[in-house]
Amino acid sequence: MAVLNMLNTKYIIQKGPNGMPAAGQNPGACGNAWFVDNVRLVKSADEEMDSLEKFDPLETAFVDEKFSNDLTGYTAGKDSSSKIHLVTYEPNDLNYEYTAPKQQVAVFSEIYYQPGWLATVDGKETPIFRANYVLRAMLLPAGSHKVEMKFQPSSYYTGEKVSLATSVLILILLGSALFLEFRPKKLTAA
Repeated sequence: MAVLNMLNTKYIIQKGPNGMPAAGQNPGACGNAWFVDNVRLVKSADEEMDSLEKFDPLETAFVDEKFSNDLTGYTAGKDSSSKIHLVTYEPNDLNYEYTAPKQQVAVFSEIYYQPGWLATVDGKETPIFRANYVLRAMLLPAGSHKVEMKFQPSSYYTGEKVSLATSVLILILLGSALFLEFRPKKLTAA
């Protein structure tokens, strides 16, 4: 159940009183984002997955050691007055607002995928790291701030520029071919 909760699974299909499948609301769904009390570094992705067998996603996040640089300055513990919530959601642009009296780790119920996702806190780029093997997480500074995550893969923009240049070249070639086909022909004396 912990894995379903961290994935923010809102409804679960189970057997109803008459033996037929019935959808019930999952009261343990973690929400779109939350702060954790504790971060445990693990040595590998395998260990990270194994750690998910029995844990409370609202309390602990498991992070591969390769992301330890993204946790520089982190001290365990969260303040119960800390709040984070999703303000706007688009498939390639997510905006959150939060208030935290101290620096904390936030886990987002969004699949970790790199490269391409860029995160900013009040416009300043901030690293995203992987937590619980599949989710995004960030070390957020104290205070009231806005977090924006945008999907901006460089390959997409490079492809867009190549596509534009190719389209312009095709139009120039097509225009040249039309000009050559329909230009006035010189009469030759026989």
